[in-house]
Amino acid sequence: MITLDAVEAPEAATGMASDAEPGIRLPPLRDDLKLLPGPSFQGAQTWTLYDPVRGRYFRIDRQAFELLARWPMGDAVTVRRIVAEETPFTPAAADLDDFSKFLLANNLVRCEGRDGIDRLLRQARAARPPWARWLLQNYLFLRIPLVRPDRALDALAPLTAPLFTVLYTDTSEAWRLTSRRQRLAIGAAGVVAEMAIAALATLAWSFLPDGPARSAAFFWRPQAGRCRC
Repeated sequence: MITLDAVEAPEAATGMASDAEPGIRLPPLRDDLKLLPGPSFQGAQTWTLYDPVRGRYFRIDRQAFELLARWPMGDAVTVRRIVAEETPFTPAAADLDDFSKFLLANNLVRCEGRDGIDRLLRQARAARPPWARWLLQNYLFLRIPLVRPDRALDALAPLTAPLFTVLYTDTSEAWRLTSRRQRLAIGAAGVVAEMAIAALATLAWSFLPDGPARSAAFFWRPQAGRCRC
């Protein structure tokens, strides 16, 4: 795992551009980003860029990795020149510009100054649906509370909690694995576990005498066998 420690850019320019142009410093990366080895794709090595704030993962190729590794140099021309000298790649200005826009669009750079605030405001306005669409989607969901049972539910929660126990596993970290077989095993684990429980419940239902235990086994048999995705 590689931590992307942002380095202060040269003081020649203080503005943050929306694209990577010569003479304007590149937007500095966030300090908390993590760069992880990724699985191979068509025989080529990939890397995974992890955003811990939003819990999102981005897959990047070798050229993007080389650009990212030299991003703290700050200047677009310098980054392209060093990448061309030290790696097999010769990134064009458009390549660096597209990668810079990708980082900006996904908020993987630090928000600095008025330009950064304006960029976040533009993103928020763009994500906001028009009022007519919002009204069409939400007019059926206007809620007027008739009673407020919060206190009663809070008092009953310790008594009813065992009845609503749900086994839960957070598998989002599976993106860190480089083996597709391992990721597939994690994805199939829930289905396999439910099928095993369904098989055991069916076996128990076949042998148990009539009564509450047999009824419970009959209930668990279809419930556990259903794949809940």
